[in-house]
Amino acid sequence: MKNKHDIGAQIVLVAFVVFTINVFWFATETATNLLRGDDWRFLLIFYKKWLDGTFQFRDLFADSHPIALHPLVYIFNAEFFSLQRIYGAWFGLTVKVLAGLLLLWQLFRKELPLGSNWRAMLFPLYIVLLFFGMNEVVEYVWPLLTYESSMTFFCGLVALVVLDALLANGDARGIKAITLAIVAIVSLLLMGTLIKLFFLASLFALFMVAIIERRVTVNVALPTIIICLALIFHSFFIASLDLPQNHAFNINPSSILGLWEYRFDILKDVAFGLAAGLNIKMGVFYPSTVLDIFAASCLVLVGYSIFAFYKERMWKITIIPMVLIIYMLLVFLGAIIFRTREIVPGAWPLYIPRYFPTYHMGWIGVIWIYFKIFQNITKRGYELLFSIPLVLGIVVMLFSIANAWRMSPYISAINSQSEVAVCKFANGAQTAEKEVSAGI
Repeated sequence: MKNKHDIGAQIVLVAFVVFTINVFWFATETATNLLRGDDWRFLLIFYKKWLDGTFQFRDLFADSHPIALHPLVYIFNAEFFSLQRIYGAWFGLTVKVLAGLLLLWQLFRKELPLGSNWRAMLFPLYIVLLFFGMNEVVEYVWPLLTYESSMTFFCGLVALVVLDALLANGDARGIKAITLAIVAIVSLLLMGTLIKLFFLASLFALFMVAIIERRVTVNVALPTIIICLALIFHSFFIASLDLPQNHAFNINPSSILGLWEYRFDILKDVAFGLAAGLNIKMGVFYPSTVLDIFAASCLVLVGYSIFAFYKERMWKITIIPMVLIIYMLLVFLGAIIFRTREIVPGAWPLYIPRYFPTYHMGWIGVIWIYFKIFQNITKRGYELLFSIPLVLGIVVMLFSIANAWRMSPYISAINSQSEVAVCKFANGAQTAEKEVSAGI
């Protein structure tokens, strides 16, 4: 931070600490110890082989999404913590906090000090609330998603910090280039498909910079080449393992062109997906005219933020917010192609709770861009105009936290019922009933 006495920044940091405690507490209260969803598949793919001694290095990438982090966390947890899932959740939240600190460091380092301007303070406060968003709580209830989403954001953010350094004029370009290459390769090996989309988003952002500048500078070309080489290396590496399961996100031109027929439905779905990242439980209000207007407004806000970013050449300060937005849109594209067989009127494929951490990442980029626009405003009336939606957004996100805690007893009860059901299935109804009567 440029000013040690920046009151606004200190308030934001206090808020960050408070919400950090909140999510750790919430996860501790609600995270299920029961294997669910993809966990069962990992049990067979990774841990069973580990136990019978047939586990090989190539098995780290044997899942349909070749993410090496899963088996590493899974086996470590099983060996040292008897597969108590809360440890995986705590690990993920620790990584999330580190990513959040890195995000705030970049935000305050790149932007002007907040001082005591409460309107300017609303932007980073809202970013903190989005970062710890609880309008969907599956990120904290399901440990697998906790560390997956957190590690994706952390790895991507580290790469973007180095990318920012390469885009800026300065010394030690060779060291920065080597660092980006190492970070890119390690991130791709750890996080596979997810981080691959992150680097593709970075390439899109860099291509747009070159198009607008009408020239390709060394600062843009060098990271572009490094990222392309890292992606090529990762693709050849995975192919060399000869694992037929690795078919995730095989996007081909025909599958993308085929979406044109449903372009208006897709646009509507994207609008609702964007709105879902900010609202509490959108399904409660669907369908309604108010929700339609809200979704359309979100689409306009995101569209204008992209326009403003390139119009004002904000990449000269940081490219991070734009990459976060494009990453979110690429996840939308993947969800539309692979999560729905057909886009039809009334479909809402983007309201999938496990995607909400990505939605929050994208909206952080949007708010960051508007923060930069706000700093160039001189008229008090426009400042007030910016403040109204921010205050409403903060209130909504605070209400979502309160609502999450209101629902926490029900989440815990559902977890207990699921665990009892598994006991009945594995050991017979009599064993499970004894456990229930004993209060286990």
